[in-house]
Amino acid sequence: MGRRSWTCPAIITACLVLTSSAAWSADPAAGEKSAAERSSPWLFLPTLSSDPKLGTSLGVLGAYLHYFDERSQVSMFGAVAQYTSTDSTVGGVFAKTFSSGGRIRREMQ
Repeated sequence: MGRRSWTCPAIITACLVLTSSAAWSADPAAGEKSAAERSSPWLFLPTLSSDPKLGTSLGVLGAYLHYFDERSQVSMFGAVAQYTSTDSTVGGVFAKTFSSGGRIRREMQ
């Protein structure tokens, strides 16, 4: 029971820190830059779900976005981690790539 008392607040805090990191690193001169120069290739999202087997879960998804060429969709490389109310942890990595004008697509989980 002692482990559970600090684990949930730690995960919530980590999700809040990861999703608000862009606000902390804001550049005061960013207003003078174009939107393309200000955008970051990193994506961080909190996740929340409820499932009969795993219970309620809270986690985070982090991904790196990259264009292999200007005619293709954005490619994504990332990882996800969740902690559940049944004291379980779930995680995974993934990649979804597009190249050659969208003709070549690869998906790995």
